[in-house]
Amino acid sequence: MDGLTEHDYENASSNSQYVLKRRLRSNLPQLHETLKEGAEESIKIGFETESMVDADADWKEVHLYSSATRIFLNLNNYILVGKDLATQHGYLETSLEWSEDATMTEEILQFTPSFLHPSVLLFIESIPRSNKLTFALFRLVGKIIHWRHAKDKFMKYLLPVVEQRLQERREHPDLKDEEHHDCIAWICEKMKDRSPLVIARHTMALTFAATHQPPMLLMFTLYNLCKYPEYLEPLRQEALEAANWRTDNQNLEMPLLDSFIKETARMEPGSLMGVGRRVNSDFTFKDGTHVPKGNWVAVHHYGMQRHAESYNDPDTFDGFRFVREDG
Repeated sequence: MDGLTEHDYENASSNSQYVLKRRLRSNLPQLHETLKEGAEESIKIGFETESMVDADADWKEVHLYSSATRIFLNLNNYILVGKDLATQHGYLETSLEWSEDATMTEEILQFTPSFLHPSVLLFIESIPRSNKLTFALFRLVGKIIHWRHAKDKFMKYLLPVVEQRLQERREHPDLKDEEHHDCIAWICEKMKDRSPLVIARHTMALTFAATHQPPMLLMFTLYNLCKYPEYLEPLRQEALEAANWRTDNQNLEMPLLDSFIKETARMEPGSLMGVGRRVNSDFTFKDGTHVPKGNWVAVHHYGMQRHAESYNDPDTFDGFRFVREDG
């Protein structure tokens, strides 16, 4: 479906690990200036869109999650597709539109048997929008229709870039991969024998994966800075001292900020449950808990992060917990 074969899905994890864990990490020093520029521009985009500047008011209401999403997605685009495409007019809105609609579509299709997915999509798209009797239906599944169109718009941006990169590789076999420091280049490197469509789809998948958890973490981090103002001064001082930071030092210059973010993630994990797995055969845990075949199990994030055996005073926010040995 959508140009991907079963083989592509099976190798999606290994491809992502190669691109993100190997190529991206090794290229962080070269991305220093790009990330710095992208971060400054993304913050402007994220907050100016919400019209924060108001000369007639001391305070301005902001939809923080919306701003955080725009900030992270725009910055991620610098890494995923390169600065040229990331800053192209309309690309941010298109990638944001597709990611949001894909999330809703996924939730809706979870209630539909997988073998019916193609038929359901075709059926929904065939219903006239002018039919008033289907108004309630469109309120429920309109996101699916919108997702199909957003996907096509997204591909119009991505496909020409992927085709150009593959053409460059064919015409210049000795071309160094470092000519482009972005995920499209590394996906082309890893999947050079695959079609442009498949490579574009993998790029879209990485875009989708980078859209949700990071903005939530930023949102909760800012909330905690407001809730616990005593942390502002030490964090500000640490940031000033680390003004000439380098991307290859793994955040060693800012241990206080690193700890504050980790504590935020511990207290607000983003979801109560995660890492869901279907049980393929009857299984019994060491404590005697029996899970019959066909059931699902998941990790209880919230409970694990507030377990007294793992953390001292687990229900209390301690921003610098992870810079102390007794945290």
